Amino acid sequence: MGAGRVDPLRAQARVVRARGGAGRLVAALGPPGRRLLRAARLRAGRPGFPGLQQDEPPQLLRAARPRADGRLAGTARPGRARPIVTTSAPPSPPWSTRYRALDSWRALAATGVVLHHLGYAGDFDLGQHSVMVFFVISGYCVTASAESSSARGVGFRSFMGRRLRRIYPPYLLALVFMVAVRAALTLQGRAGMFPPSPVLWIQNVTMTQWLSLLRHPQSHASSNPSLLVTAFWSLNYEEQFYLVFAALIALTAALKRPLSTGVVALTVLAALWNIALPSTSYGVFVEYWFHFGVGALVFYRLCRVRHDRLRRAIDAGLALLTSLSALVAWGPWQDRVLGERFVYQEWFVVGAFALVLIASRGLSDRLCRSAPGRWLGALGAFSYSLYLTHQFNLRPVRALARMMVPEAWPDGVRGLLEVALLFAVAKGFWYLCERPFLNRAPPPADRGPPPGIASDAPSGLARREGSW
Repeated sequence: MGAGRVDPLRAQARVVRARGGAGRLVAALGPPGRRLLRAARLRAGRPGFPGLQQDEPPQLLRAARPRADGRLAGTARPGRARPIVTTSAPPSPPWSTRYRALDSWRALAATGVVLHHLGYAGDFDLGQHSVMVFFVISGYCVTASAESSSARGVGFRSFMGRRLRRIYPPYLLALVFMVAVRAALTLQGRAGMFPPSPVLWIQNVTMTQWLSLLRHPQSHASSNPSLLVTAFWSLNYEEQFYLVFAALIALTAALKRPLSTGVVALTVLAALWNIALPSTSYGVFVEYWFHFGVGALVFYRLCRVRHDRLRRAIDAGLALLTSLSALVAWGPWQDRVLGERFVYQEWFVVGAFALVLIASRGLSDRLCRSAPGRWLGALGAFSYSLYLTHQFNLRPVRALARMMVPEAWPDGVRGLLEVALLFAVAKGFWYLCERPFLNRAPPPADRGPPPGIASDAPSGLARREGSW
């Protein structure tokens, strides 16, 4: 082409490109223009069209690849339309695993247990319902820890070691504390002697009181006569939950299956068990695994499930569980003995609480920054110590409250003082007997969420990986 002459195809290309849109450029130039652009791409050694911007459709990038028959890849033969199929990556999970508001929920549930044992809940079974809330929280936290351990290749021994180090030393020290308080009350003639059975002591030291229920089942596991402290009944199930999760980590790793498969399978099995035996407790983990599994489901729903359709299905399933459980538990056709365990009431509590956790996840940071949230979070930090120490300190705390509050004052004032004293005892126990055994935070690779996922600031110590 001589000097001073302007190639009409090149001029047209410059005009269309200046007006914007590589798609209109290709359409305007036709087959000669496509050949020209392909030749320019080959000379430049670049995979895309010259002048193609980063925000242009990726289909045009694919269209620049030459084929063996001379046509451009992505173009159709004359007379045939070929749709362009695009794929996009699934959305990322919206939340990090660290759910900071769970500390506040722990504080509220622990306060419910304390009020129940102080006798301020009336006929409402506040203590049992509060423990169901703890089981859901435990399911969330232990599942998060187990998934992290599985991803890092942690085996049965290491996982159980961290769990036992977290709960057993404070538990053993709480037994020592209980013996000291009981001995002081016995010397004052205000309590009976200790049970003489060595088997009973061995069971309480090893957290195996549940073995007695295998031979003599009860309606409520808290009615187990082998318990030196009635409130410790739920720890029997927590211990088994940890063992089962450790076994699931090892089994799913050997079978190269996701951990969630085993969790869901056991949850379905536990539901069938509860339906068959809604009012009987043998002390085995499957009796409360469904409640625990609902907490695990909340974890997967918030932190692992990537597709909106599946998230909505989980929400609908939890809503259906809550509604049907309420109908069975309080409907006119329900047939149960007053005072006995009725699993459908528990299902209603765990289902409703799971929906609350999912719906309020976006408010977690705002709640924790508020003044009530900070107070509740501080109380939740030592809720396990409150659980361990409150019941065998009820008598001394009541006696001290009666000395400090005149009889003419309202009972509510004395009740608030009793609760405050029990929290003070628990705080001291936490500092001396629980805090030294807190597990350290996981490695940095496990701590932060992927880019683009909402994150809560991690704490310096991994606080409670169990229910309390």
